[in-house]
Amino acid sequence: MSGGETSGPPRVAFYNNPNVRGAFYQTVLLVVLIGCAYAFAVNARANLAAQGFASGFGFLGNTAGFGINQTLIAYSETETYGRVFLVGLLNTLLVAGVGIVLATILGFIIGIARLSPNWLVARLAGGYVELIRNLPLLFQILFWYLAVLGALPGPRDSIGIGLQPILTRAADATLSFGLPEAIAQWWRSLADWVGAPEVYLNNRGLILPRPLFGEGSEFVVAVFALAILAAIVLRIWAKRRLDATGKPFPAVWAGLGLVVGLPLVVLVMLVFVRMFDRLVHVHVLVSIGRQQQRAGSHGCQGQQA
Repeated sequence: MSGGETSGPPRVAFYNNPNVRGAFYQTVLLVVLIGCAYAFAVNARANLAAQGFASGFGFLGNTAGFGINQTLIAYSETETYGRVFLVGLLNTLLVAGVGIVLATILGFIIGIARLSPNWLVARLAGGYVELIRNLPLLFQILFWYLAVLGALPGPRDSIGIGLQPILTRAADATLSFGLPEAIAQWWRSLADWVGAPEVYLNNRGLILPRPLFGEGSEFVVAVFALAILAAIVLRIWAKRRLDATGKPFPAVWAGLGLVVGLPLVVLVMLVFVRMFDRLVHVHVLVSIGRQQQRAGSHGCQGQQA
């Protein structure tokens, strides 16, 4: 061999190349796995057909025939299973979103409480964290479902959360204490005037009324938007005041009071106006009924005369 020639690595056959062999073995393994999966699917489908069970996703077009309590979209018992799947997916996303927000708020509060200089608050927050962390999630789910929800009454015996049940119990307590019947009747009249509760609790959960934007809701929305704008302006003013004078201003709590307080005040005012209109309407109906009763009694007396 001359001095100008260089010797390279020896050439090997392609079937001895490690890369080629690795690719070939992986391809063979993939083909075998696909064949096994296909054979399993065909065998399972044949066995299900022999047993009278239908397979596939054709059932999504069948009528469901059952109702769902909470739906974010229109749904009835005549809808298909595909619609049921969409309703369940939206409900899952809603629960997940609400859970994320509430868990974030709760975690922030507990985290701040653990750093509190107050010994009792810090120990309570630490005990809560250690208790929840060391309990399996399945145990917590079963506890809330069986021990808490399972102990509540059924839908027909739901617990009403509102003023009417409290006023009714006050009327019963009035009679049990031996007070005059007139006081108990006054409590019952007030309970009838307030109306039935709109929030109920049973073993299916907490039943809340669906928010409807009726008459007067535009005022609440407008005040809410103005409150947000006022909170932003207040935050900017507090920042400038701090830079100019060095005196802090509780802009966070003040802004929270504006955003929550002002719409709540407007909502309460609208509720009281509605209740007043209902009271006036009831009073007018009672007056008309009394006048008709008096007119009927006078007519009977005239016929008798």
